[in-house]
Amino acid sequence: MRRLISPAGAPSARVVGSLLLVQALFGVHYYAAKIVLAEIPPLAWATLRVTAAAAIMLPLARLFARGRDRPLRNDRWKVAGLAVFGVLINQFCFVAGLSRTTPTHSSLIICSIPVLTLVLALALGQERVDAARLMSIAISLAGVLTLFRVDRFVWDEVTRGDLLTLVNATSFSLFLVLSRPLLRRRDPFRMTAQLFAWGALGLLPLGLPPLARLDWQTVSAATWGWAVYVVVGATVLAYALNAYALRRVDSSLVALFIYLQPLIAATLDVWLLGAEFSGRLAGAAIAIFAGVYLTVRAGRRRPVTPLPRGA
Repeated sequence: MRRLISPAGAPSARVVGSLLLVQALFGVHYYAAKIVLAEIPPLAWATLRVTAAAAIMLPLARLFARGRDRPLRNDRWKVAGLAVFGVLINQFCFVAGLSRTTPTHSSLIICSIPVLTLVLALALGQERVDAARLMSIAISLAGVLTLFRVDRFVWDEVTRGDLLTLVNATSFSLFLVLSRPLLRRRDPFRMTAQLFAWGALGLLPLGLPPLARLDWQTVSAATWGWAVYVVVGATVLAYALNAYALRRVDSSLVALFIYLQPLIAATLDVWLLGAEFSGRLAGAAIAIFAGVYLTVRAGRRRPVTPLPRGA
């Protein structure tokens, strides 16, 4: 069997390739979802995505995680509760936010998940307060506030989208903190499949009315093509590859690859959607990246992001 970790401790080419592909899939997802949301309402799309992903992931997880997963008797209800933060609030706020803001803004705010996770872990007493952690939080917060244009705040559609995306990121961060005990002993892909299944059950009552009102004939073939990409590529395949990498390297290393998401999303945003990359955006990106880097470096001994996310 080939070694997954080299003698020097470096990850294998297979693991690095998996992580690069995960971030590419997630990075393109912002552009793809923006196209889909132009023709399918946010709540309807969130319901479709989560339900379709759960239908694909559950049998795959049962097949590939057999013998590696050790759920306890009451895990089912714990997973159901965690799905409220990890899927239900998270997925709805993501699509509702992205429909109002830009892929670049959305990807940068989601990059703050490691820092938000640290803030919540500190608040709940799971991590110790020290200068390095406080510095990472302050720098990342400065980047987010720059993105929100606090010096000349305007309550417009983009700001509302950014705030919804921030709620999405905070909800997922809370999920990461609360789910840490489960994630340490459960197979990550199988648990993700179960989270999506519970999330689908929660979203269906909310999403069925807008789905019933949707004129399916007005949705173009190109939009359906991107919808398939989001479900199969940016959800099922990306989470499977992420789970593969998390079983072989530290989550702090996996978290570092999240830097690639906004680079890909911003490139597509400027190139295909005609967005402008301003100095304010560049400053916000640098601050958020610096904050995430300091957070990951400070948490290498006790990582706070066991499941880095791509929306």
